[in-house]
Amino acid sequence: MNKNFSTIVFDWSGVFCLPGELFSHEIFRNFGSLDEVNLETKDIQREYYTDKISCEEFWNKVISHFKIKDIAPEEFNNAYIASPVIWPDMLVEAMEIKKHFQTILFSNLTAEMMRHIIEKYNVLDYFHRAVFSNAIGLMKPSAESFEYIARVAEKPPCDILFIDDSQTNVQSAGKLGFQTYLFTDPRVFIKDFHAD
Repeated sequence: MNKNFSTIVFDWSGVFCLPGELFSHEIFRNFGSLDEVNLETKDIQREYYTDKISCEEFWNKVISHFKIKDIAPEEFNNAYIASPVIWPDMLVEAMEIKKHFQTILFSNLTAEMMRHIIEKYNVLDYFHRAVFSNAIGLMKPSAESFEYIARVAEKPPCDILFIDDSQTNVQSAGKLGFQTYLFTDPRVFIKDFHAD
């Protein structure tokens, strides 16, 4: 990998862990595929991930939409919080990379998941800065979100490597001049990053 950048911006879910699933509770299997459930709820998800509505409001809207009975919002949120599976090798790699580059974590996360990963995995120790959609009211892949992250980095996009497992997010960043890397697997990334 050609390291002609000074800053690396990492996504969280899908890069440092097997992605958490918002609709991981088993009842959602009754409403089609996860893609279908996500598509049906994309508008209220955007409100939730940008902190326009609370956790309880989000789940109550989901409960109403799917006409779910006898399950409290807390049960759905607990299933979501428990769903990611961390890749420890990536956290070790992030700590090493931090010694040589400015590093920023940039993730679309709910406030609840943000607090969870900060408290359980001490993620703020692994990066110089952390930016979350719920805190800034912007979500990837919007151009505004990437313009925001460039201001945080205090670098032009061409001096920033953006790493994400989403092709859509990577393409959006690339259109704005960011260098990009489409993440597929921890072992592949670590090998690529250390290749000359």
